[in-house]
Amino acid sequence: MKKIIALLLALMMIAGLVACGAKDDDKGGDDATVKVGALYPFSGGSAAAGPEAKFLIDMVVKKVNEEGGLDGLNGAKIEVIYGDTQADGQVALTEFERLVNVEGVTSLLGGYNTAVANTLSQYVIAAQVPMLMTSAAGNDAFSVDNRYVYHANSCSANDLPTSKKITEYQNKLCGNPRTSLVIYDSADYGAQVWQDKQTVAAETGNTVIGIPVVAGAADYSAEIAKIKEYEGVAAYSEPTLIMDDAIRMMKQMYDKGVAMPVFAAGGGYLQGDFIQQCGKAAEYVFSTAWFFDDMKYAAYDVEWACEVSDAFAAEFGYPFNENASCVWTGIWSLIDALERTTADEPEAIVTALEATDIKGEHPALLFTLADHVKYEDGLIEGTDVVVYNQNRYDNSVAWGCIMDGAWRVVWPENYVNPDYPLPWPIPAVADR
Repeated sequence: MKKIIALLLALMMIAGLVACGAKDDDKGGDDATVKVGALYPFSGGSAAAGPEAKFLIDMVVKKVNEEGGLDGLNGAKIEVIYGDTQADGQVALTEFERLVNVEGVTSLLGGYNTAVANTLSQYVIAAQVPMLMTSAAGNDAFSVDNRYVYHANSCSANDLPTSKKITEYQNKLCGNPRTSLVIYDSADYGAQVWQDKQTVAAETGNTVIGIPVVAGAADYSAEIAKIKEYEGVAAYSEPTLIMDDAIRMMKQMYDKGVAMPVFAAGGGYLQGDFIQQCGKAAEYVFSTAWFFDDMKYAAYDVEWACEVSDAFAAEFGYPFNENASCVWTGIWSLIDALERTTADEPEAIVTALEATDIKGEHPALLFTLADHVKYEDGLIEGTDVVVYNQNRYDNSVAWGCIMDGAWRVVWPENYVNPDYPLPWPIPAVADR
């Protein structure tokens, strides 16, 4: 009911909103331009994500434009217009309305933060302008039956089958049954992970203890004291903190000498500057990710993957990361649809998105474990979650561990660098 009310409010607030695409240019040509909106955080607590996204989107669009533009529109060029969400849903809405009403974009890319994606999805549906979300993983943005919100990456519920496999892996390390401390933030994604962990624990006989934290808090002493109570027993912590919260948590754990294994669920632990900011406090942190930089050596085109990754690292001073992987998959998936559309109008683009069926050596699959991009509706196996326009073929994640100042894959085994075997048990803080 809440979702229905929110959608009705969105419809009321955005009544009369019409995408003002360049209809004179629908047939394409040398001077035709297709406007794509990109909504990412360039300021605020998630500010690192925006420049990463822009760098890769600009790289891809330049390549497509220089190689002849969009096939279906007779060579029309892509123009990307950016908006800063500031990681805030209401700011994102203002930017969304500017891009659609003033700039005349006919499709959008972005989202990043789960809470922002949840807010934007309501207005995207109301405005009937297609948006391909990247990185945002919470289920809510994809839980309303519609034709306008798409996701080429993986949502939380989609990861549950792989989460069960990873739990088996963790059990081998920590013993089974054992205790898991789930440190989850106040954002929707953290709450969803906490719910999923309880589901998995009920099936495995493990014990999970939830430790909620307030996003943006300066001091985690109380939470760390709780964590320290479980040192020396078969327990580990599973934080879902985002951006700077993850950095503060690890620094404070390190300063207090807490060496409990940390198996993070992505979020801020995969932030580009996490290792630089944390220093030794980052060592031996584990996390799931859709992509780690050294997985590029398994790409279908290793030379191209290394070229892109090296350019990214040169620009930002840290390796290609999960956000970069999601943006790369997202922009190429959207371009795949734009190349198959025959009109620069939202409805025509939606029709192309609905027909997406990407396989094989396609650029969208260069930096992902997924081998397919196809948007489908339905119940996620093993859950009670129904999703729409979701790439349900992307349900594979890897586990990495920070060793010698870089993420090293420790699972699946075929991606493991023999120079960096699994460090277990992890050393005490004093021994690092």
